[in-house]
Amino acid sequence: MENDQYMFGLVVRVVRLLDSSQRRRALVVLILSLVAAILETIGVGSIVPFMLVVASPEKVQHTAFLSEVYNALGFSDVHSFAIFMGICVIAILLLNNTFRALSVWATLKFSSSAGHEISHRIFTQYLYQPYRFFLETSSADLRRSVLGEVQSLVGNVLVPMIDIASKAFIVLALLLLLLAANPIVSITIGGALGGVYVALYWFIRRWLLSIGQQRIAAQTRRHRTVNEAILGIKNIKITGDEHTYLRLFDDASTTFTTTTVRSGVVSQLPRYALEVIAFGGIVTIVLIELSKGAGLGSALPILTLYAFAGYRILPNFQLIFSSMATLRFNAAVFDKVEEQILQTKQGLLEFQEMVRADHLIERLPFTRSIELKHINFRYNETRKAVFKDFNLNIASGSTVGLVGKTGSGKTTLVDVISALLSPSSGQLLIDGRVIDTTNQRQWQKNIAYVGQQIYLTENSLKQNIAFGVPEGDIDLERVRWASRTAAIDDFIERELPAGYDTYVGENGAQLSGGQRQRIAIARALYLDRPVIILDEATSALDAHTERSVMASIDNLKGSKTIIIITHKMNNLENVDQVVEL
Repeated sequence: MENDQYMFGLVVRVVRLLDSSQRRRALVVLILSLVAAILETIGVGSIVPFMLVVASPEKVQHTAFLSEVYNALGFSDVHSFAIFMGICVIAILLLNNTFRALSVWATLKFSSSAGHEISHRIFTQYLYQPYRFFLETSSADLRRSVLGEVQSLVGNVLVPMIDIASKAFIVLALLLLLLAANPIVSITIGGALGGVYVALYWFIRRWLLSIGQQRIAAQTRRHRTVNEAILGIKNIKITGDEHTYLRLFDDASTTFTTTTVRSGVVSQLPRYALEVIAFGGIVTIVLIELSKGAGLGSALPILTLYAFAGYRILPNFQLIFSSMATLRFNAAVFDKVEEQILQTKQGLLEFQEMVRADHLIERLPFTRSIELKHINFRYNETRKAVFKDFNLNIASGSTVGLVGKTGSGKTTLVDVISALLSPSSGQLLIDGRVIDTTNQRQWQKNIAYVGQQIYLTENSLKQNIAFGVPEGDIDLERVRWASRTAAIDDFIERELPAGYDTYVGENGAQLSGGQRQRIAIARALYLDRPVIILDEATSALDAHTERSVMASIDNLKGSKTIIIITHKMNNLENVDQVVEL
C-alpha cells in the first residue's frame, strides 16, 4: 500500500512540475498511445479469421461474419477471398506499425522538449537568484542540476511514465481480446505473467529506491571531484596529487556504476521466467485442443492468435516492469530536481519583472554621491559581522582607494556598493535614494566591475572586450580605444596575426594572467559606465604595465567615479580619498 501511494504521489508531483503546455502535449501522447493500442488489438484480432480461412476454407460459408463479408464483396472462390484477407491483415499491420512509429515520435518529441524547457526553467531561476545564492552553492551542483539531472529526469522518469501508460493500454487491450477467445486460458496465463512481475517488483521496490539514492549521491561526488580537479589543476600538478583525485573519482564512479548495473540486471530478470510461462501456455492450448479430438487445423487459428498476441504482450509486459524499476531507481533524481526548482522559485518570482523587461531598464540617475549609512553586514548568524555601523560617502567623479589586510572586508564592501549583497541593516543611498530590490538593477547599470577572478568566453578578443554585445553591433573604434587605455592594444595588433578577431580559447588559457587582466579592464572601459570598480585589477601586471594602466585610469579622473581595491600604496598616489578597513 505504501508503495502504491509513493508511486501515485510521484506521478502527481511530476504532473505538477510540468506547465500547462507540457501537460497538454503529454495528454496528446497518451491519446496517441490509446489509439495505437486499439489498432494493435485490431491487427492481432484480424489474424484469427485469416488463419481460419487458410486452415479450413469450408468454414467460410459456415461462419456468419465470414459468410457476410464473402457475399457482400462478391467473391466467387475461397482462394481469392483468402488472398484478399491476407492483404487486409498486412494493411492493418502496416497501419498499426505506422501509428506506433507516430506514437514513438510524439513521445520522443515531448520528452526532448520537456527536458529543454525544464533545463531552461532551472537555469533561468538560477541566473536570477541573488548574488549570495552563488556564494553558498557549489558550481558543480548547479551544472549537474541544469544538465545532468534534468537529462536523467527525462530519460529515466518522464519517458518510463509514458511507456508504462502506453504499454499498459496495449497489454490490457490484448488481454481482453484473448479473454474473449478463451477466458480460462487467458486468465491463467495473464495472471501468471502479471503475478511474476508484481511479486518481483514488490520485493525489490525498497532496494531500488535505496540504490537509486546511492547512485545520485555518487554522481554528485563524481561531478564535484572532476570540477575541483580541473579548477585546481595547477596546484595538483605541482604537488603531485593526481592519485588523490583519481582515488576520489574511482570511489564515487564505482558506486555509480555498480548501482546502475544492478538496476539494469534486475529490470531484465522476469523475461526468462515469462518466456517459459507464455510459450508453455501455447503448448497447453495445443494439448487441450488435441485432447478434444480436434485436429491441428482447427486449433491453428486460436493457436496463431495466442502466439501473435504473446509476441506483442511479452515485450510490453517486460517494458512495463523495466520502466517501473527504472522509475523507482531514479525517483531520487526527480526529488533532487523538484527540490532545486522549489528552492529557487521564490528568487525567480522576486526578479520576475527583471526577467520580462531587463533590456528596458534605464540607468538610475547618479550625479552627486554614493552613501553607505549605518551599514551592518554579516554573511550568516554563525559568522562575525564584517561591518558594524559603517558609514562612507563617495562623491560623484572622485577616485577612492580601499586598503586593508586580507579578510578586512574590501571586496564585501564593493559588493554592497554594487547592490550584489544587501546589508543586514543600514542603507545604500545613491543621490539620496535608497537602493533595494526594486531599483538595484537600475543602479547596477551604472557600474563596470573588474574583479580578481577574470572570466573570458571562448570567442574573439573583440567579443570579449565588447562582452554581451551582438557581434554585428560591436563598435570596433571603441574596442581599440578601450584596449589602448588598458595598455593591451600593442600586444593585440602586433603580436596576434588575427588581431582583434583572435580566439582566446577556454577562459583565455593561451594568454598570460596580466593579458587577461588588461582585457578585463578594457571590457569595463568599453561599457562606458559612470562608476568603475577595480578589485585588485592590476595585481598580475608587471610594474611598467601597471604604471601605464594606472596613468590611463588617472586620465579618467573627474569623468568617472573610480573605486580601487589594492595592496599597493603607490597605486593610490592620485586618489581623492583613502578608506582603510
